[in-house]
Amino acid sequence: MEKQILTVIDCQSILTNQSIPKGSIGSETNLGSYAQSDAYVYMIGSGDYLASNQGKSELNIGAHSGDIVQWTVTDPTSGQEYNPVLYGFTTGQATAVTAPVMINETVDVFQPASTNAPTGPFTSVTYSDYVWQSTVVQPGVQVQYSWKFVILDNNGTQLGAYSWDPFITVS
Repeated sequence: MEKQILTVIDCQSILTNQSIPKGSIGSETNLGSYAQSDAYVYMIGSGDYLASNQGKSELNIGAHSGDIVQWTVTDPTSGQEYNPVLYGFTTGQATAVTAPVMINETVDVFQPASTNAPTGPFTSVTYSDYVWQSTVVQPGVQVQYSWKFVILDNNGTQLGAYSWDPFITVS
């Protein structure tokens, strides 16, 4: 069964907080845990596999052996100003989940054909993005993992690199 996790990273709040050093790839700034990182990272999952902390940075999902977990990431500006890019997944329980692989996805999304007719007709727009996908392997453990991410502006300039560490509980 697939478990989707949408991660929303408030890039502007991170970048404008003078107390958060602007890390770089290879020297990322950890955003802390729980209340500290909750101010910047919001993880949302769907379905009945949520264990705790919906909408917070320490989302804990429940999963079974063989389940697939997918992560996507966005910023509240939806890429109009900042682009967070996930990389560098690590875990202390390397045998519990497989190393995530990046999968490119292209889907058609629908939007109103005109601002004068927001309730239709609708037109299809092709949208490309990526997900990170991992498979749950080992049952009976709670896995704390870490994601690293870099914040890019719309010119592709790196503005800082950071990390945080949520959980997967495997039953």
